[in-house]
Amino acid sequence: MKENAPWHTARPVRTSSLFVLIRLSSELFSHGHAQSVPPDKRSPKKPHLSFGSGLARGVFPPPLQFRVAEHLSPAAFPTTSTLSCCRRASVTMTDQGAFDTNVVTMTRFVMEEGRKAKGTGELTTLLNSLCTAVKAISSAVRKGGIAHLYGIAGSTNVTGDQVKKLDILSNDLVINMITSSFTSCVLVSEENEKAIIIEPETRDALRPGRTLVAAGYALYGSATMMVISTGQGVNCFMLDPAIGEFILVNRDVKIKERGKIYSLNEGYAKYFDPAVTEYLQKKKFPEDGSEPYAARYIGSMVADVHRTLMYGGIFLYPGNVKSPKGKLRLLYEGNPMAFIIEQAGGLASTGLEPILDIQPESIHQRAPVAMGSKEDVLEYISICQKHAQKKVSHSLPVLRTICCPPGGTEGAETSMSDQSAFDTDVWTLTRFIIETGRQAKGATGELTQLINAILTAVKAISCAVRKAGLAHLLHPFNERSEVKVSCRTAASAGRNSVRPTAAAAWCPRRTRSSSSPPKDKRGKYVVCFDPLDGSSNIDCLASIGTIFAIYKRVTDGEPTDKDALQAGNNIVCAGYTLYGSATLIAISTGAGLHFFTLDPAIGEFILTERNVKIKQKGKIYSLNEGYAKYFHPSINEYLQHKKYPEDGSSPYGARYVGSMVSDIHRTIAYGGIFMYPANEKSPKGKLRLLYECNPIAFLIEQAGGLASTGFQRVLDIQPEELHQRVPFVVGSPTTSTSS
Repeated sequence: MKENAPWHTARPVRTSSLFVLIRLSSELFSHGHAQSVPPDKRSPKKPHLSFGSGLARGVFPPPLQFRVAEHLSPAAFPTTSTLSCCRRASVTMTDQGAFDTNVVTMTRFVMEEGRKAKGTGELTTLLNSLCTAVKAISSAVRKGGIAHLYGIAGSTNVTGDQVKKLDILSNDLVINMITSSFTSCVLVSEENEKAIIIEPETRDALRPGRTLVAAGYALYGSATMMVISTGQGVNCFMLDPAIGEFILVNRDVKIKERGKIYSLNEGYAKYFDPAVTEYLQKKKFPEDGSEPYAARYIGSMVADVHRTLMYGGIFLYPGNVKSPKGKLRLLYEGNPMAFIIEQAGGLASTGLEPILDIQPESIHQRAPVAMGSKEDVLEYISICQKHAQKKVSHSLPVLRTICCPPGGTEGAETSMSDQSAFDTDVWTLTRFIIETGRQAKGATGELTQLINAILTAVKAISCAVRKAGLAHLLHPFNERSEVKVSCRTAASAGRNSVRPTAAAAWCPRRTRSSSSPPKDKRGKYVVCFDPLDGSSNIDCLASIGTIFAIYKRVTDGEPTDKDALQAGNNIVCAGYTLYGSATLIAISTGAGLHFFTLDPAIGEFILTERNVKIKQKGKIYSLNEGYAKYFHPSINEYLQHKKYPEDGSSPYGARYVGSMVSDIHRTIAYGGIFMYPANEKSPKGKLRLLYECNPIAFLIEQAGGLASTGFQRVLDIQPEELHQRVPFVVGSPTTSTSS
């Protein structure tokens, strides 16, 4: 190991003790006891591995995906068809039983399957190395904002994407862990232009997806999950940070035959192939009068595909006028995800041929992608084939071409992620609030005490969210509103933390009326909060959040609803917490917006962005376009301007997570507009004024943005009831005023 090299990037030293441990593991894997493998049964042939680090900026779920393909002369591993998985009845992702103390870790699972297959143990060693890399990456991602690992690294990768420091770290981790396992001969990474040849005479990376031995992905979302298949079904393992092991939480996962969600970037509609446009029209305006599909698009392939696996539906990244060969890379994006989807009973196609049948001709070859529920994908394929037969000029190309080497891109304008060197004189949120309180005349310390109580609740909720899948908190207890037990846990944590902090009253989202603490624990503040915004997304590990607003009470005597029914202009403090790849809290006391990231090692929120400002104009719009049939004509007109700019400029990108906090945080980070307008089904809007719209509007305005119903400033609205709903449009000032 190089002197002074950090542990996570230094190349591991190949020592004899490590080699002996690996050999012993191999022998135990094969025979169940320490016995040497006869020389005539040993194979020098090893698998190659392709992977993409693909870490997204911000705190949205970033992916790691990988695939293992067997060498052309397979002897080291059994073929996938010989693996006999220990199957149970197929289960959906949320069909959980009581927590089993006889937990199955990923290591145990793979070893047991390997013993049945009488393997050599090399695949187990390789997967264990990947698990180690994933754990290290997960730890780095959780603390990325604190360690200042975000930001432009000064170049683009070989496929033209901006390289972040976390991408580089992840790439080095995976390469070094796999190289030190002595199990692979070729590595293909998104970050490297050429294949990494461990055994110089081997050239086996360009293989169709049908030859895969194993494939999987890691999702660093509200929790860390690995989804893996060795050709005998799909199994999900969730990381338990307390013991550092991946625990089997879902065995033999099956995707729905048909879903109700489609996922793609509709901002580029002007470039779509006619087949894609026709398919979307059918989903938005069903001819049989049924409910339209909902739209979701996070912009992280792993997160979008994982949601599709969970809930059914279709994920699309088709070829278009600007990218006729598609955008996603075949070897380390298309193939591994297609393998997983097909193992779960779904389909993966370019629209004209199965993805796994494509013979790659270059390492970074791109391909159109459509994957998901079988019936949804078949419907899409039939439309593509119809248009191909008509020989439409913009029909999808035959995928037997080599992707041209990408050119460089100009350095992007620096914004929120431009970090300086790490400061050892860190500002915690507690310190920040205390210092701010000292500067305020007449401060009593009650607000500081209240905010600290909220922070305690947030930490508890963050911990619960990270382990929700392990603790089996996903059972619904209120079918009508699809509220999860985790949400009830969050609400309880919020109330119990605030009770002893001298808060006067609060207005939790899930109750019909406000409630008050005991008289001896009352103070002068009112807290309105949504304990777990986006709770329906817990199952698919999408980012979710907590929203709160603090007011001063306006009545004497017993607290009443009137204390909570105040216009947003009266807010003293507001904030939201985002439980994503890291836990972040955005907060303002009326003097600017500040971001604090949770350092799990010390249990403190560290100041990572001071006085955040939103861009004057962005290039992203966010709303659920699946309900276009219910939109007011003004909304459709606005979207038309964003998708087909009259000045010939590039259209806006579309993103919609379906978790308000996630969508709002991205809007603040990148600029643009978030909309949840009124429509025919919800003429008064859908979002609640007191504990969703008001606090978010307050934060957006503190960052220099605008928040409106389309006709009125949100913070000027006088609430008439606790759960009043309003239309909601927020974002960059130039973008918002143009709406």
